[in-house]
Amino acid sequence: MSNNKNIPGPGLLKSLGYLLQMVGGDRGAVYRELFEKYGDIVSLRGPIKIAFLFHPEYVGHVLKENFLNYKKSISYKEFYPLIGQGLVTSEGKLWRTQRTLVRKDFRPQAIHAYIAEMDKITKELINEIESQLADRDKYDVNLIDMLGLHTYKIICRCLFNLEVGERELQLQKHALGLERYTTKRIFSILKWPLWVPTIANLKLKKSLKIVNKVVGDIIEHAKEDLDQSSPFLRRLILSGIDQQQIRDEIVTFLIAGHETTSNALAWTINLLATNPEVQQKLIDQVADNYSGESLDIISLQKMSYVRNVVSESMRILPPVPFLSRQNINSDVIGGYKINKETIVICAQAITHLDERFHKDAKQFNPDRFNLEMVKYSYFPFAEGPRKCIGEDFAIQEMMIFLIGFFQKFTVKLQDKFTPIPAIYITMKPKNGMLVSISSRN
Repeated sequence: MSNNKNIPGPGLLKSLGYLLQMVGGDRGAVYRELFEKYGDIVSLRGPIKIAFLFHPEYVGHVLKENFLNYKKSISYKEFYPLIGQGLVTSEGKLWRTQRTLVRKDFRPQAIHAYIAEMDKITKELINEIESQLADRDKYDVNLIDMLGLHTYKIICRCLFNLEVGERELQLQKHALGLERYTTKRIFSILKWPLWVPTIANLKLKKSLKIVNKVVGDIIEHAKEDLDQSSPFLRRLILSGIDQQQIRDEIVTFLIAGHETTSNALAWTINLLATNPEVQQKLIDQVADNYSGESLDIISLQKMSYVRNVVSESMRILPPVPFLSRQNINSDVIGGYKINKETIVICAQAITHLDERFHKDAKQFNPDRFNLEMVKYSYFPFAEGPRKCIGEDFAIQEMMIFLIGFFQKFTVKLQDKFTPIPAIYITMKPKNGMLVSISSRN
């Protein structure tokens, strides 16, 4: 058995250089270079113990086979001001209690019950786009804001029975601002304690006050009329958990439940816009199976190519590009000892594009999902017991959007525009997603 020092990786000075490069924002380039230079497992030397795992077998070991030895990494604590100990950040007994509490709302039968509402909200957006195309050949738009609002409406109406008005828009604005601030802190070398009255900290406190006020109002209104509340919100309130925990779960699902999906949709549209043959194949399947009437689970199941498009998009441009864990006790992975309290990073952005496991990995080929894949070589929603509980919800709403959208429109990128992927906690287009939408008629 090798010890930790024998794990491939750069020396101290080069490791510090990589850490600074990651802090500077170019994390995707760092992951790629480490993989290409050192292989499937890489260790950085320095004040922070970090190991990168790029092989599917190693990913499966951490996320599923030995998951009890791995907790969320220390960086997740930076999210506490925003989402507290919601399902994303909690650990141990608290996490198991929370997971059990909300599991019923994400079983297939419950998710299928949201199809009609998702379809209705999608049609509302399609009508807005059609109105923009009423007197022009094309509609030039940045998809980021459009899709962000669309997926936010879906999570609000399906899970919380909330119409998105000014109050809800303020909640979204300030919560996303807090998320951006948190992400910046995670990758910062110098972090002022939150009690220090820096400009950024004062903005954080102001936003937190607004978020807490709006969510508090939502909870109190639901308590006053439980019969009219959504099943999800009613279950949280009747569970016996305290007000703070209810608040944390609401913010977690509102933010985590819509932003990654909107990013995934934006990247999917980008790939369809730059691969017209795939776009046409999707259009053909939609035309063969959908007349524009109401959707149901049977019609969704018939459109397997649409689902494959969603899956292939998340393989090439995963909305969550990496996951970090921290081992509680020392471990052995691939014959190498991983000392306890090592931050372990599994990078979808690398493993998903490994030619050993995905032939012609950079090619956008949804048909590859008709074949069996190497286990753990594809994990956009993580794996194991902590796999994202909202996976089926997100895939369903993405499919419904693509079906409704491409039943009416075609899309291409605006002239001279190329989106630039930026790897943060999520993968976002740094310069937006500028597209031209045209009517198919």
